[in-house]
Amino acid sequence: MRSTGFQPIWLLAALVLLAAGCQRAAPGPAAEGTPFPPVNVRDAHDRPQPWTLPPGRLRVVNIWAVWCPPCRKEMPDLQRLDQRLRGEGIVVTTLVMEDDPRLVDEFRRRYRLSLPVARIDRTAVENRLGAYDYPLTLVVDAEGTIRLRLHGALDWSHPQVIEMLRDLAAGRRVDPARREQIIAAARSSFVQKMLKAREAS
Repeated sequence: MRSTGFQPIWLLAALVLLAAGCQRAAPGPAAEGTPFPPVNVRDAHDRPQPWTLPPGRLRVVNIWAVWCPPCRKEMPDLQRLDQRLRGEGIVVTTLVMEDDPRLVDEFRRRYRLSLPVARIDRTAVENRLGAYDYPLTLVVDAEGTIRLRLHGALDWSHPQVIEMLRDLAAGRRVDPARREQIIAAARSSFVQKMLKAREAS
């Protein structure tokens, strides 16, 4: 049923907070300008395995959790981003903080997710990546250096986001002021998408 009338201000505020991330804490390691650190992920038998990013491509590494609403909402956009830009040397991969592999498999089936997903535990997320809020996205250049550290959910289909990633893949510097404008626009677009989805439900 389509909702009508005034959207309560609390709903908009809640959506903005969701877009900004599911938790908040002080920043930690894996800062911009530093190498992406090696981390361990869990294999199908729950054994730790080393996981590193191969060089040569721009990587969009999304760290998320199955229970996090904005994480779930941005997954389809991230998948489309990967499909659109993989041929240009820009690849999306994800690290999910989840102990139960069945929940991850169920999520992937439900959303028809073909993106690479590796399970990672909280210790690695916090100590190695400094991630205390979700989603967190690290954009890593072809040499393995973290170029962007983006907190909260974004509209990954936003034209300015696509342009920024292409600039980074080509080795071009992104002006900090322009970067902040792009992030604000993409976050606002994400919130608008969530509002429209609620109105249509």
